[in-house]
Amino acid sequence: MKALLFKEFQITFNWKTFVSYIALLFLIGTIFGHIQVALFAFTFALMHSSILEDDINDADVFINSLPVSRRMVVASKFLATMIEVALMLGTVYGSKIIVPLFSDLNWQTALLTFAGALILIGFYYTCYYVFGLKLLNVILVILFIMATVVFPILLNLNYLTKLIQIIQFLSEGIGLVIATSSSLLLVIVFYVISYKVYQRKEF
Repeated sequence: MKALLFKEFQITFNWKTFVSYIALLFLIGTIFGHIQVALFAFTFALMHSSILEDDINDADVFINSLPVSRRMVVASKFLATMIEVALMLGTVYGSKIIVPLFSDLNWQTALLTFAGALILIGFYYTCYYVFGLKLLNVILVILFIMATVVFPILLNLNYLTKLIQIIQFLSEGIGLVIATSSSLLLVIVFYVISYKVYQRKEF
């Protein structure tokens, strides 16, 4: 498992890329007004770069020729990205101690942002293992259209407005617990699906 995690970190998260990501996080966060937008963008960038690198080098063929569990191969993808995102989020949050204007995160929004990133990680990798890289690119285009066109329209519907109002009435603590526990549960479900699909593949 350590070797698999090290492979992922070598591809996506050496010290040069870490410094670059943090610098660009602040830049994009400043442009959009919210650092969370930048964090989600770079969560996607981390995952996509890992998958593209594996696809170019036929990494799955090589890895599966070694005495490693396929369960660990899938787990290393999920876990490495989660660690990388947590490091980025922690660095951005910690920067408030030095330069308060750099980040609008407090610990509550940081936790919710991480919960959202967990869902993105699980969904993305599951789509990759189930549909493959080519279909994944099509799915990403559809999701982009939904995020920019469909979701804003849905948010104007009455039932969604009422749902948002109900959530707002919940206490902050309960909302955080529900969001975090739900995201963890979803990640586990996504991991199981990904592992089951990957286990049936032939290399």
